[in-house]
Amino acid sequence: MTFDEVNHLDIVIEEVSFSEVLMLKPAYTEEGLKLRNFKRTVWIGAKYGKELVGACAYRRTRYGVKCKSDLVLKSYRKMGIYRQLFENRLKRIAELDPDKVYAYCNKNSLPVYSKYGFVRKGSLRKYTYVEASATKL
Repeated sequence: MTFDEVNHLDIVIEEVSFSEVLMLKPAYTEEGLKLRNFKRTVWIGAKYGKELVGACAYRRTRYGVKCKSDLVLKSYRKMGIYRQLFENRLKRIAELDPDKVYAYCNKNSLPVYSKYGFVRKGSLRKYTYVEASATKL
């Protein structure tokens, strides 16, 4: 699928259940990512028709709001879908009025987090820890 074809697609960004996201588990595994559901995790999906083509999540923790589990299927990348998911999640997080938003990024997601004002604060194995003040998002 090309970028132009996706621009004409109706990609719908909406809250989804963890059981829906589980259908993407093979893609998470292929990317070396873990797919886990914690209490109070909100899952957001990108759907093309009935097909879930991407997902991300967030949850409130004692440290702030954690962004997690970002993934778009390889055949749908470079088409703006991740940006749509990311921006939708940020809007939802802003409604929670947290002091801090943070994430552990891989090499694919780090540039997007940086673009939206997240600052590198450290690393943990293959992940880069980033955070942002919610007022600066």
